[in-house]
Amino acid sequence: MEIKFCIYENGKPSFKNIDLDDEHGKKLKNSQEILSKILKWEELYDQILESNLAFKTELYSTALSRIGNARVDYIANHETRSKLNRLVFNTLNLSKLYLDKHYYEHKKDKEITKIKCFAMEVTCNNEVENEIKINRESIYKNSDGYRLGCELRRIAQHSTLPVKNMNSGFTNNTQDKRPEINSHFNLPIQKQQLLDCGANISLLKKFNESIDLHEVMDEYIFRISEMHELNRKLTKETVEDAKSVFNKLYKDTELKYGKVEFGIDVYHNEERLFSLELDWFNVADYLQGKHAYPINHRITHHNTYFTEQQKTR
Repeated sequence: MEIKFCIYENGKPSFKNIDLDDEHGKKLKNSQEILSKILKWEELYDQILESNLAFKTELYSTALSRIGNARVDYIANHETRSKLNRLVFNTLNLSKLYLDKHYYEHKKDKEITKIKCFAMEVTCNNEVENEIKINRESIYKNSDGYRLGCELRRIAQHSTLPVKNMNSGFTNNTQDKRPEINSHFNLPIQKQQLLDCGANISLLKKFNESIDLHEVMDEYIFRISEMHELNRKLTKETVEDAKSVFNKLYKDTELKYGKVEFGIDVYHNEERLFSLELDWFNVADYLQGKHAYPINHRITHHNTYFTEQQKTR
């Protein structure tokens, strides 16, 4: 493995090829693999949240568009239901990919033969694997919404799409000369439909006959976000160590040879592998800022109007 770069000597460009010893080469390659895994991990998580956001956006947009519209349009209903199904199905499939990488136990004859754990693969720390497992089991035990989300994911993959019914309407609740309109648009799932698809009976006993799909999806995504936050916490030190390998080699190279003009590239057998500059990893840093912490949409209220207090300022 070698590094290639350009510096100016006596006013002229000078191209350097510097061989790396085996220890440096191995450490650099391992660090690059770690950072690449983290980048792909953040990209996958971003896809899940963006897909869920698209689902919620379509839901809210439809709710607004139906206020005051008393006309039943079966074609429009079909298109709305179809789009919502695509978005939910996409979100559930992406989450399946994430969860299988997050922690998965391969079993044969009810015996665990292999465990796959993303944070363990990055850190090579058995304690990390155990912490991920405990957190996963705690969420599964304490979050009925997450468990039902897992059931919906399985049903959507093997049986039927989740959005079958849509319930919408509005009422005029004007009182004391103060106009007020209450509008609603929701996606109910009948418990019997889930039972017919083989859903867990004991789990469904904890829900009403009519289940709110939107509420379940919010809980499901929130719990995945909690898992992701733990992954970030457990891999943070390893990621920083990997970044320092890149930065130290770049700094040491400039200290020895002078200012590098066009970056430093890493080669192996004349094939360019990657750059020592971590511009490509800035995407991961951006995504961590974009989705900085888990948001529980079930308890989050949005208001686009001034409050009375703001109006008097």
